[in-house]
Parts: sequence; C-alpha cells; structure tokens
Amino acid sequence: MLRISVRDNGAGIATEKQDVLFRHFGLTDTTDTRSKRGTGLGLALVAQLAEKLNASVGVNSAPDEASNFRVEFPLSN
Repeated sequence: MLRISVRDNGAGIATEKQDVLFRHFGLTDTTDTRSKRGTGLGLALVAQLAEKLNASVGVNSAPDEASNFRVEFPLSN
C-alpha cells in the first residue's frame, strides 16, 4: 500500500461532522459568519479521483487538534 498523508494544523473537525467532508459542497461550518470560505469541492474531487484509482481516502481529526488526511493506494505485484 502507498499512503499519502497531509497534516492540517487548523482548528480540527468534530467526529460527527467528518462524514460530510468528502461529499460535494460538504462544509462542516455552514454559518454565514465562518471565517474560512470554500466551496466544499476539493476533498470531494480527491475522493472521486481516489475511487477511480481504486484508492481510499480518510481523515483523523478532533476539535482543537490537527487533522490528518490520507489517500491510500493498493499496490499490485
């Protein structure tokens, strides 16, 4: 297996909100006052590409902790 990991030193993501991260337009903060603006497409596109390459995506995070995103590719012999 080949694993690519990215660590984000942001505010962290609550476990119950992590399921929306890899969906189109999936935002964990949908309030009008959120300080970070984004479309919610980046991780969804990564997930789609990973699926086409027979890979998987995931995240480990918690509030007030860094987030660790990963893409795992199976290796064939």
